[in-house]
Amino acid sequence: MQVLKRLAEQFEKLPGIGPKSAMRLAHHVLFVQSSADTAAFAQAVRESKSNLKLCPSCFSISEDGLCGICKNSSRSADVLLVVSDVRDLLAIEETGSYKGKYHVLGGLLSPLQRVGPEKLRIAELKNRIAAGQIREVILGTVQTAEGEVTAYYLMDQLKSFDVKLTRLGASLPVGWALEYMDGMTVSKAILNRQEMSAG
Repeated sequence: MQVLKRLAEQFEKLPGIGPKSAMRLAHHVLFVQSSADTAAFAQAVRESKSNLKLCPSCFSISEDGLCGICKNSSRSADVLLVVSDVRDLLAIEETGSYKGKYHVLGGLLSPLQRVGPEKLRIAELKNRIAAGQIREVILGTVQTAEGEVTAYYLMDQLKSFDVKLTRLGASLPVGWALEYMDGMTVSKAILNRQEMSAG
């Protein structure tokens, strides 16, 4: 029973997994899943942790150097969509409606969680814009309290740059994460993005 309990404790560390779900997953891995499938699962986790790295440009995931999106010369290099994490990037990519580049912040501002600007990739974003190629920055943070605080903080930080600042359109429900949105809703949010102003 100790082995089952220890495995369940590891699953419980994953986001959205409570004690009962963790125990169900542990039971499935130990008693239902074949040894070959369990070995393949463990190998996939090991390979992902060993081989996946951060893209040095956008901070998405990459196996070697620049990610596929940053390497893709057919994508618009003058439009930058800022997202909080890779899950949002993947949700947008699944729609096929966005053809620019990305910048992954690595989280959202959250005073309660002690996440300040220094813990996000805001300095790197400013450096990319200062390089002079970007003409539009789309703020793609979710419409939650943390997402709104982050968007307005970024707007304040970027107002001195000669770039157009826009926000994903109002078709996104307040409080919902991009990863849970259907493709049509995300596509409309990109198409109907709205310009932001300090006033």
